[in-house]
This record gives sequence, structure tokens and C-alpha cells, in this order.
Amino acid sequence: MAISMKETLVSLRDVPNHLPADPEGERIDESSVYRWARIGVNGRKLETLRFGRRLFTSVEALERFGTPEPDEDELQAEAMEKANQELLAAEAELEKMGA
Repeated sequence: MAISMKETLVSLRDVPNHLPADPEGERIDESSVYRWARIGVNGRKLETLRFGRRLFTSVEALERFGTPEPDEDELQAEAMEKANQELLAAEAELEKMGA
């Protein structure tokens, strides 16, 4: 998903201030944020916008980046469950109709 101008923009340099510190009070290093944008993590990149020489992301993009995507098996299991429910409903409807 692309960043919308309606989202809350944040300079990549300021991203560490928008993320929680670890238990020792250490913040994410700025270089990590740039790496997330350039290289990514596990095939996912932090969404960015460039204005002139500055890179921006958004608070919402950080939330999307930090939220794990459901894996393929989970998606397939959900699709199978939905298909089974639809099949049972169709069979019940046919039974009502006397077919």
C-alpha cells in the first residue's frame, strides 16, 4: 500500500522517536530505519516518500510494517473454512427446497 498524503508524515531521521524504546531505554538506530526502507526485512520494505533530498514515511506505514502479514497456510485455512461454511449453507438451502 502506498503512503497517502492524508497520513501523518515523519522524516526517516525522526522515526526512532516514534517507536518505543527497549527495556534498557535504547531506541532503534536511525541506520536501521534506513535499512528497512532500502533493503527491507523478510521481503517487506518500509514505505517511503521522497521530497527533494529528504525521505519520509508515515506513522501508519510504520504500523503496517510492524504488523506481521498472515502466512500463506493461515490464509489458505481461512479460505477453506469459508468455503466449507458456504457449502454447508447451500446444502441446507437445498434440503429446505426438497432437492
